[in-house]
This record gives sequence, structure tokens and C-alpha cells, in this order.
Amino acid sequence: MRIEYTPLSSGFMLVSILGALFGALWVMPISTNWGFIIVLVSIIMLIASVISMSKAPDQGQLDIYPKKR
Repeated sequence: MRIEYTPLSSGFMLVSILGALFGALWVMPISTNWGFIIVLVSIIMLIASVISMSKAPDQGQLDIYPKKR
């Protein structure tokens, strides 16, 4: 089975960066547990977007209309 990577939007990366900052600077002082979880999820989202950036095909290489089999 071959792994296929899908391109994620730039908004996804922006939300992950802002979520990490929000969790670390605003939520973490109030509640350590919730702040840690928000930062952890945001970092996982950031890693997914970086993998998508490096492995996914360019928009020009994607088939808009897939071939019928």
C-alpha cells in the first residue's frame, strides 16, 4: 500500500502556530493541563503541515478531474 500525501492549506499552518502561541502564553498560566494539551495538539498540526509541504505534490501535478477506471 502506497502512502499518498494531500496538500494542506496555509490556513492550517497559521492556525497551528497561533494555537501553540495561544496555549503557551494565555492558557498555560491559567491551567497547566489544558495549556499543555492545546500546545501538544498545535505542534502535531504544525508537524503535519510541514510534512504536507515537503511530501505532497504541487497543485499543478494534481488531477482536478480523476480518470475513470
